[in-house]
Amino acid sequence: MDSNIALDSLREERASEPSNDHDGLRRRFVRSRTESLREYTLPEADRGKHAWLFLAGCFMVEALIWGFPFSFGVFQEYYTTHEPFSLHPSGIAAIGTSSTGIMYLSCPLLFAAFKRWPQIRRSSLLVGLVINTLAIVASSFATAVSHLILTQVSKFIERNPSVAADNHSLPTYAKSLGMTGTQGTLMLALINMGVVFGAMSAGALNDRMHVSSVMALCSIGAAGAVFLFWGLSVSLPMLCVFSLLYGLTAGGFSANYTGIVQRVKESDAAADSGMIFGFLAAGRGIGAVASGPLSEALLHMQMWKGEAKLGYGTGYGLLIVFTGITAAVGGTNWLLRRIGFT
Repeated sequence: MDSNIALDSLREERASEPSNDHDGLRRRFVRSRTESLREYTLPEADRGKHAWLFLAGCFMVEALIWGFPFSFGVFQEYYTTHEPFSLHPSGIAAIGTSSTGIMYLSCPLLFAAFKRWPQIRRSSLLVGLVINTLAIVASSFATAVSHLILTQVSKFIERNPSVAADNHSLPTYAKSLGMTGTQGTLMLALINMGVVFGAMSAGALNDRMHVSSVMALCSIGAAGAVFLFWGLSVSLPMLCVFSLLYGLTAGGFSANYTGIVQRVKESDAAADSGMIFGFLAAGRGIGAVASGPLSEALLHMQMWKGEAKLGYGTGYGLLIVFTGITAAVGGTNWLLRRIGFT
């Protein structure tokens, strides 16, 4: 039908001409359509200026969105040592983990909505920006932990329990050992730096290995870092080594999502990639939400304090063991695949 409309338009333009060359008219139409297609052709996906600009934009978005929850340990250390929040510290650990968890838990709902109504994607960016800005401003007037939970969790409308527990607990752990706030922040920065390289490494490995094998490597590395470098040390250098190693290994888990999606698509080509990713993220969100109150309960027990050696005897021993075990469990899918369960 579009072709007929275009041909009629060209015929009207040439109505005053002495000859009505049908072949020439068709050639002009084909040339016009070719130029239109060329005008709207998307740039190459994997090379060129536009690809690099897109990558830079993604980097900025990721840094601004995930920077706060991944560095919440710094805020947690401040809240637990400064009034009025330190007067009622219960619930502080849930602020960061809940905000991270809600980001992940909302993924399936948002992906489904954007798939059903793609026209709302651009407007949702503006709505999110307004909510984000208002939440940040409102949190500066908070006078109770409940206010912080409400505003900073609302701010968030790549963590499983072990990763979230470490990211939020390390600055507080450093403070309990008599280290400065700057030293605790350094550990957090090293974890996040390790996550960057860990995610890239895991992504590259997923192109060459089965995703279950990559997850097993991440699990073994993360568990080893926890049990050896966190559990057996109370000094800054060793804890810095732990932070970097843990970020490199545990930080690669989220990069495995792409590998999981590929494996699911191989068995069911009709499966929607966005929804698969959304449900993976939701599972991680459940772990993140649960890790806040769970880690707080583990620390409250103060098991092995003064009885065990090194990190295990600091009151954080049970949390260290829990973190190491959950990290190791993440690699059991490799074993299940080897014995034929998956």
